[in-house]
Amino acid sequence: ESGNPIWRSRMFGVVKSDGSKRVIAINPWLSRAVQEEPVTYIDIDEQRALTMDVAKRLHFWISGWANPGKTTKPTSLVRFLPHVWGAGTVNDPDNYRMRTLIKAFSEIEQKTLWKCRIQKTEDGSFVRITRPRLGAKPATTPKAAA
Repeated sequence: ESGNPIWRSRMFGVVKSDGSKRVIAINPWLSRAVQEEPVTYIDIDEQRALTMDVAKRLHFWISGWANPGKTTKPTSLVRFLPHVWGAGTVNDPDNYRMRTLIKAFSEIEQKTLWKCRIQKTEDGSFVRITRPRLGAKPATTPKAAA
């Protein structure tokens, strides 16, 4: 509706008010962000289950990178180095960091519902990550009757 809004801020505005009913306008950038999934969901229970600092940092970063319910393409382990140890490590992927990164992926796979499949090839080491759907919980096994 055209005309001056009754009230507005950078995020919302009241365009029309009729008694207890109001027409609210939402900032187009905000509505776009809500509709197009640029949100990162980090499962705090998964974070708390991890014990390695590297696994926690890695889990935090891949939570924003991998889509829920999807499997990533094979990705070089070198790509993850700067997200755990900072810029400059891509050009210096030493054995200690690579071994620690593999251990971190292993811990994430063991203590969460994520699947992290490491593949070693002549071109280097790659990982395919499957992130569980949001809200997925481990299946419980029925207790045996006593």
